[in-house]
Amino acid sequence: MKHPVGILDRVRWERLWSDLAAQADQLERDDFDAEVADRVRREHADVALLDRVRASLGQRLTCQLADGTSVRGVLAGYGADWLALDAAPTTIGESAALVPMAALRGVVGLASAAVPDQAVGAVTRRRDLRMVLAGLGQARTPVRIRRSGAADLRGEIVRVGSDYVDLRSEDGTIWSLPLAGCLAVTPAVSPPIGPPIPPPIGPPITPPIP
Repeated sequence: MKHPVGILDRVRWERLWSDLAAQADQLERDDFDAEVADRVRREHADVALLDRVRASLGQRLTCQLADGTSVRGVLAGYGADWLALDAAPTTIGESAALVPMAALRGVVGLASAAVPDQAVGAVTRRRDLRMVLAGLGQARTPVRIRRSGAADLRGEIVRVGSDYVDLRSEDGTIWSLPLAGCLAVTPAVSPPIGPPIPPPIGPPITPPIP
């Protein structure tokens, strides 16, 4: 049995409008997905590494330094251009360290979230590396400064300039160290000097009675 031409035309038109509506919905979804992806890219493009650091307090981080070595610890603090790691008491291989952001070559363990600069107080934004080093000097805290391309130095910080720090080493020498060459500042743990003295052998010697 043949359908009337009018019915066939109506079916074709309904299918056409249905197809066009489906295509329009798909285009809108594609446009929405593209807009979301573009917005995410723009948002990530505005995120600084320090923003990620701010969101990672309490996270266990591995920081690779400019000389290829790494320091590991729990993020305990941060400032305008530095981060501070603390060592968990029961974890081997972690250490307390003050790390300049400029010395970083990579970080493992950062949170995916970010805390923008506007969400941080003015005091925290002003607290730069020089202020922290000056505080260590005022407290006369013995430190170990890891340097790029040179041996570590142990001693006390005696002066902090605009781009350098003066360190009185253990032998009394005053070293003026460019901050750009400082990779990390850690607590000074001096090794024992010389071999241990062996205990006496045999019975104790009684001095003669005059």
